[in-house]
Amino acid sequence: FKCLDLSGNIILQQDFEVNYPYEFQRTSEYLFIDIDYGLVTVDDGQTYHTTPQYGSVTDKLNIIYQIKSRGTWYESVYSTSTSEDKTGVNARPFDINQFLLSQQAPYFEDFRVIFVIIGDNTELSVNSIKLRNEVEISEYYRITDLLSGSVSDWTKFDSSVITKLNELGDLPGKFILEYKVIEPSGNEAILSTYNSGYNYIQYSVETPLTIIDDQIDLNPSQDRTLLFNADFGGISSLDVYINGFLYGTQAINTGGNDYSLTFGTANDYDTLLGYSDSLLSPIIYSNLNPLNHISWEIQNPNYFATVKHVLIDDDITIINPLTYNATLEMDFANIYTRGFILSDFVRIKEVYYYNSTNLNKTTLSFGEYVVDNDGHITWPSESRIHNYYTNRFNEVKDSVIYFDYYASDFSSQLGLSNADGFKIDFIMPSVYYEHTTIDKLIVSFNDFIGNAFTKTFFDLDLREYFMDAVKANYEQDIFGLGKMMVIPLYIPLKDLLFSNQDEVFELHLLESISFTISDSPLWPGSFFQTFEQGDYSVLNLPYQRVGIQDIKLYNLISDSVDEVKGFVKANIELRAPSYYGFYAKGEFNIKRITTILTDIAVFYEGQQITGPTDVQYSDFIDVYFKQGAILIPILFDEILNIPVSLYDSINAEVLSTSNLYWITKDNHISPDEYISEYYYARFEVPKAIQLLNSLTLSSSGTPIHNIIIGEKDTWKESSWYKLDGNALDSSGNNDGTEVGTIT
Repeated sequence: FKCLDLSGNIILQQDFEVNYPYEFQRTSEYLFIDIDYGLVTVDDGQTYHTTPQYGSVTDKLNIIYQIKSRGTWYESVYSTSTSEDKTGVNARPFDINQFLLSQQAPYFEDFRVIFVIIGDNTELSVNSIKLRNEVEISEYYRITDLLSGSVSDWTKFDSSVITKLNELGDLPGKFILEYKVIEPSGNEAILSTYNSGYNYIQYSVETPLTIIDDQIDLNPSQDRTLLFNADFGGISSLDVYINGFLYGTQAINTGGNDYSLTFGTANDYDTLLGYSDSLLSPIIYSNLNPLNHISWEIQNPNYFATVKHVLIDDDITIINPLTYNATLEMDFANIYTRGFILSDFVRIKEVYYYNSTNLNKTTLSFGEYVVDNDGHITWPSESRIHNYYTNRFNEVKDSVIYFDYYASDFSSQLGLSNADGFKIDFIMPSVYYEHTTIDKLIVSFNDFIGNAFTKTFFDLDLREYFMDAVKANYEQDIFGLGKMMVIPLYIPLKDLLFSNQDEVFELHLLESISFTISDSPLWPGSFFQTFEQGDYSVLNLPYQRVGIQDIKLYNLISDSVDEVKGFVKANIELRAPSYYGFYAKGEFNIKRITTILTDIAVFYEGQQITGPTDVQYSDFIDVYFKQGAILIPILFDEILNIPVSLYDSINAEVLSTSNLYWITKDNHISPDEYISEYYYARFEVPKAIQLLNSLTLSSSGTPIHNIIIGEKDTWKESSWYKLDGNALDSSGNNDGTEVGTIT
């Protein structure tokens, strides 16, 4: 309500006080009072006054700051009659320190604020009142990985603004989150315990996996779908890894937390293989001279290619490095409190420290430390490092032990020891006329010891991709190169082992992969380009264009041939990169492809054994097989070894082993009736002088093939062979039935 005071002034007023309920400690710091508010005033032609208590002033807003020092309250007033927006960054500050200096007051003890508004339709909204230190307290956090020993940089943050730490990245499984505060005077404190005494944090994004249907059958018209349940927030699809290799983003949400994974409808390269991440290096290079105007390199995010004029006779060599030199320092003081891991580790070079007295380099030999395949360092109990820590700690300069090692951006791929081979996506011109533009491609896998393991592809090997029926599957228009062929070249590890039998091929020892490309002696087609309208031709000398689109490791969806109740097992991991990196692990069962070998015939020196036959000690016999009515090779036989054993079932002894070999037109040792549509295996005669009544042929198969010889799991003619030359199955029956006993 409005009223008039005794002087006739119009009174229409509201006031309120904000008072902090607790005492402050005395301080001389640089303090401010920040008031966040909004004021709306209306001019109705009237003049209003405050009550005499507030001085009978006519300003529509009065903010009265009352500051206590030495037990006395001092007062300062801000007033206005116009509308104001003092919210957010525009909040009105009041300098307490400057005000106390003007009052000759030595320090701050307390404060309160009184708001007085007058006038019809005057609106005041006070959102907050803050006491601010101009020299702010600084807060930081950092993460110490107790498994690897790595320590992040200090990250600044304001705990009054945020309540949750975001964007922490991939957290380690065990770590310390340290908090540091620096006060205006420069003093600092660090805290690394939580909730009254927890010393570290354990972290995991693994979620439980329940497999509802854990079996697939790779045989025709069988179930090829896995069903499982896991909490991934209900996202639509998951990445699938089988035995460590990416099978694709194949797990599909079927509702809630239920997912299904289907292995296609047929057995082929798309449904039975998984692949690693790329091994294509960002620093891949070639032997071409970059200053040569008729040859050059093309560095593209999606491929690496070289272009060379055919007049240059030299071969093209492309080198794909896999490793680099790295050094990591370990804080000796933390040897017992933290783990230590060499990031991107491939191979160790040297471990050492410098003597703090004479600065000499002291090397620690392997055995005084141990490093595993993941780069994790441990210290055996007999290592002298323990004596150094206890009795000679100050001898280690700066408390630093140095680790020199070979590192790789592809260390996780090079650790996939179960890989079956490499897949190279090779780029070459889409030009073919009786032959391709390439005479020979040599892929060399080079280890750090100096060994090379090679696979050579000749023009004949590449022609099959240029046939009219399939060429469209491999032809691409590549920007910067034109119409090209991208040919998937599968190189099984077995071929690399065979290429250098005196050395051991180990994936984690690789240092580089190189490609040597030799031009075809004759360019396919003609160098002449004819123009019909002008009735003339010009010489158009071409450029050789070759490159690498990708390099990956591949692996079958199964690594085992050991069956349990008719199934082999495989590991599966499901990942959700878009849902906090959650993952789940489990196992599933695979029924392998049943592959029956029939029409078995045994030959010695090109003659079928149909009666008594003399064989010599350590001679060989050849056994021929068919796949019944199937007239093509067994799936993947070009990248797999399919083993067959000659087995003595009485003595439980393998007498000889062989791989199955598909007979082609280039085979010149097979009998006439076995020159096509057959496999053969070669066995050495058992090195024993005795009667062998229970010889069998059997095969453990491959991780995806269950090889059955004859109509049973093993083919058996109980008396078909004796070392002194008697072939016992004179009737030629190979149906697994016994034909009698020979004494």
